[in-house]
Amino acid sequence: MGRARRPRPRGPGPDRRPRHRPRDRGTGAAPTAYLSSFAGGANAHVHGLLAALHERERSGRGQVVDTALADGAALIATLVHQWRAVPGNHTVTDAPHYTFYAAADGRHLAVAAIEPRLYQNLLEQLGLTEADGLPDRADPAAWPELRALIAARFATEDRAHWVKAFDAVDAGVAPS
Repeated sequence: MGRARRPRPRGPGPDRRPRHRPRDRGTGAAPTAYLSSFAGGANAHVHGLLAALHERERSGRGQVVDTALADGAALIATLVHQWRAVPGNHTVTDAPHYTFYAAADGRHLAVAAIEPRLYQNLLEQLGLTEADGLPDRADPAAWPELRALIAARFATEDRAHWVKAFDAVDAGVAPS
């Protein structure tokens, strides 16, 4: 008989590193996981379902829908790459209100404050207001300045502080 194999640990734990960490370019960056879940996977699944429903209406026969997040992500990644090659084009993952930020302890928070209400709640919890002359979030040229302001504010406290602050309000912020 051979040696008994030890079970492999799954997922993050106190003695293991998470499988995915946000790329940190000083202010954080959105992970590629968004691409597969948000765009690629949903896009492929919806197209497959619509094609199956169309076929059912046309022929009365059902269809098997076989899609994969990775396949859909590859298609979308190609489009995004080509789109970004054109100067001036941006995606939501370039926005300062849809990215990762490091807290004072070096741990990250994910921010997805796309809706105006979520964005307003984000600013309120960070102690930033539009009256303070904040850069316009709708202007991509202002995003570097806005990203720096938000990053500086998150860097003033540790992640536990921010998790507690955002726990009671819907601002699209969660620990990462």
